[in-house]
Amino acid sequence: MEKKIQFLTAQVKFGNQKRYQDWFQKQYFSTVESQTLRADIIRYIVCVIHPPNEILSSDILPRWAVIGWLLTTCTNPVAAATAKLALFFDWLVFDPVKDNIMNIEPAILVMYHSLKTYLAITATLLDFLIRLTYEYHPPTVERFKAGVGAALKSILEKRVLQTLDVVLDNPKLEPELRKSIKENLLVLLDGNTQIENVFLDNHVQESNNLPIYNNIKSEPMPILNSTLTNHSIPSPVLITTSANIIIESASSGTKQPPPAPIITFNQPDPEPDFSDEEVDTKEEVIEVKVKKDVVEEAERERIFEKIRGLPTNFRLPFEALLSQNDMKVANRSDLLDEVLSALIEEQLEKTKREDLSETLAYLYKSELEKPTVLEDTSSIIENLRISPVNELVSLVIELKPSDKSLKMKNVLRVLADMITFMPKVAYKLLIILYQLLEKDPHGEEIRFKNNNYESLYKNLLQFRGMKLDAQLTQDLKVCWECEPLVFPYVCPIAYIW
Repeated sequence: MEKKIQFLTAQVKFGNQKRYQDWFQKQYFSTVESQTLRADIIRYIVCVIHPPNEILSSDILPRWAVIGWLLTTCTNPVAAATAKLALFFDWLVFDPVKDNIMNIEPAILVMYHSLKTYLAITATLLDFLIRLTYEYHPPTVERFKAGVGAALKSILEKRVLQTLDVVLDNPKLEPELRKSIKENLLVLLDGNTQIENVFLDNHVQESNNLPIYNNIKSEPMPILNSTLTNHSIPSPVLITTSANIIIESASSGTKQPPPAPIITFNQPDPEPDFSDEEVDTKEEVIEVKVKKDVVEEAERERIFEKIRGLPTNFRLPFEALLSQNDMKVANRSDLLDEVLSALIEEQLEKTKREDLSETLAYLYKSELEKPTVLEDTSSIIENLRISPVNELVSLVIELKPSDKSLKMKNVLRVLADMITFMPKVAYKLLIILYQLLEKDPHGEEIRFKNNNYESLYKNLLQFRGMKLDAQLTQDLKVCWECEPLVFPYVCPIAYIW
């Protein structure tokens, strides 16, 4: 995994990364538990992957693009909160004297580059940064404010961005959020928040190995007003953590002990603030305080962009389904029939078909993720219906197993694509097939009422690029990880095949 991340950030050109990201997603993020990897990968990219100036000024995939992809494809709220914490953690304790600007660069660039196409991502990150600074650990809020303020000043000083107006004072942001930014982040740029800080007399000279941003080719950044650009940048702030630190004066060269700070971080607390068992709970509380609809809105906007690129006979019913969440079931069914009727008659190119499949997975996410067993009896739900899987199956069950028509191929391709985007679809397809089995009076034989059901699953092999045993193994593994109680119900299918 480490080698693949290094390859992405050192060898892949910006714009050619999709196939590598799709492969990475399928390889490492295919299970529910794997979502927790995102925070670890983001921390690795932030703290370890520090490209030289040659790569920074080239067309190689930048770090912010990889991190943005990791954030926008995360579907678990707790994992998303942890990922954002991993991105901003260095901001809380940033010290421009000791710390590297490369540790805070990805976060500001993710917010800047998301403004055009993923405004909601910028909004949710800004809101998260504010709440993280003031609510994550109240006893050290002043320290965190100083760290975030120093990070923002360093971004301007090192010219990561020419101005912060475009991010912090963007008119596209909601008025409530802009007011919160003004009250909680812009005040940190004024340098009014101090906790017995020790200021250096002069700027600390930049290390030779720090990135130079002045030579990077980039689009001109618009200046919305002069609120931020007129701020004078004070000397870097050194936050002392021990009374024994000696600071060398830049002017006299003499060493003097600093005044004792109010807050010392080397004194152990009587009780730890977090235990391993409480981490997820703490982060979940933070995430609940963030506007719940912001991340969902970003995902809706992404899907809406995909819908806009589809042919009209797909785009119109999809737009209706996306815009009306409270639509009656009958109306939703009619719109889905329109999509499927167009699907079996039209040949779509690969990217359009994948967009169609991802849109179906998004629109019917609640259906596809609902439990398939009854909690009280731990038995499988009878006559399980999962849209749009049942509708897709019904399109081909009357065809001959050897049918090579466009109708058969399109349905199987869409099913295979949906499994790629949501692996749960595969074992739920097995459950639907399982309910079409029947036993003889003695219960000794299991056979299909229609052998096309068996061939339907087997015909997916060529479109998923797998052998039957590998396909069954993967689908049963996902089933075991997501719904262990379903596992015994689908195992018989593997044995009879």
